[in-house]
Amino acid sequence: MTTMPMPTLTRPPLARMPRISYQQVNRLGGILAFLLGCYRQEGPIFRFRMPGSSEVVTVMAGLEANLFMNRQGGHHLSASAFRLEQNRAYGASKTLVSLDGVEHQELRRRQQFGYSRQILERQVGRAIALTVEAAQQFRSDEPLPAHDFLTKLVAEQIGSLFLDYSPGEHTDDLAYFLRTVVQTTLMRTEPMSQLESERFLVARQRSWDLAEAMLAARRESTPADRNLLDDLLATQAEASELLAPADLRIAALGPYIAGLDAIANSCSFILYALLAHTAILAQVQREVDALFAAGPVTAQGLRGLKTLQKVIMESLRLYPIAPALQGTVTTPFTFAGYEIPAGEPIIVAAAVTHFLPELYPDPETFDIERYSPGRQEHRQPGAFAAYGLGPHSCLGGSLADAQMMLTLATLLHHFDFAMEPAGYQLRVIANPLPCPSREFTVRITPRHPAKSTV
Repeated sequence: MTTMPMPTLTRPPLARMPRISYQQVNRLGGILAFLLGCYRQEGPIFRFRMPGSSEVVTVMAGLEANLFMNRQGGHHLSASAFRLEQNRAYGASKTLVSLDGVEHQELRRRQQFGYSRQILERQVGRAIALTVEAAQQFRSDEPLPAHDFLTKLVAEQIGSLFLDYSPGEHTDDLAYFLRTVVQTTLMRTEPMSQLESERFLVARQRSWDLAEAMLAARRESTPADRNLLDDLLATQAEASELLAPADLRIAALGPYIAGLDAIANSCSFILYALLAHTAILAQVQREVDALFAAGPVTAQGLRGLKTLQKVIMESLRLYPIAPALQGTVTTPFTFAGYEIPAGEPIIVAAAVTHFLPELYPDPETFDIERYSPGRQEHRQPGAFAAYGLGPHSCLGGSLADAQMMLTLATLLHHFDFAMEPAGYQLRVIANPLPCPSREFTVRITPRHPAKSTV
């Protein structure tokens, strides 16, 4: 662990460009490779100048930074200023991720059930059937980009299973709308003028139309099972100050905002890891085949897929899709000997801990036994940050786990995937979250022996 200097009033060091290899950038993605390189070079706190800007941002990284966020982040940091432009691009005055304090806690509480794993686990049979049906549409003699296939599959799962309303032909517009907002207002990898382009405005309107259609369908029906839309409509009726009409519209799209790229990207990395480690793939397929052969698949049965669970955990560690968190200091604090004033923009490089050998021996090796009894390296406080840190950690983390388990188990039982080219070496890109490049393509064919009952 990095030694902390004695308290001073000087500013954290302005980071020099670290030495990063081409292989590191391909394997980690540019953002994480840069942050990890700066941490190794500068220590647990440093500053850097944002590309193409005069703005200087303070970065906290390493185990102590993650522990600070979990214990004190809610007291010292705010998301509201950082998310202001994002909310405007959404056409909203506020969103769950842009709130702090009591208001954030209350709106989070009211949405908790809609993001719980119970939403998926009460309809496992339907979820498996939908996943198989969606995947069958992509069977082809030609290989296709794995990320594209999984994005469409995950969009259909989110809409049909979590919101009882298929996104249908809105999927491409929805993905473009959400990605462009992140690229322009948060990542700043695209100019803000993109938000005025005809393509963006059309995609945003069609996404809004989808949200309004979902809400209208829910108002006009008497559903047997409660979901997020019911809780949002109840919140607007009972506490309208929490959800203005435009805010309700974006909240209805929340599962897509939170999960579309996060789940599709994570599943893409998991699929790559399995195809790159064929012995582990064979072990996982034996495990899922045994589950499907035992009769109708249940939530309990999915939870018992221990090898697949370890594969997912190791993929989330080695290929994090949210390597950093951002906010603004509201209450000054001292970290690693430096005084951080109010108003300071902060980045917490949460995923740096995933690559520290003192936490994960040989951290760049894909090793699923890290999560076995007797090791469980991820249980060290602050070591594992796949779902964020502090009060803004992912509300749907347990649902994401369940969705990835069901999706991968279903796909690996019903289909064979061949990576093309066979020797593809992972190249991580930002789209805007980290994901495998489009060069990672797969050929999908039915598995034999023939189908089992679902």
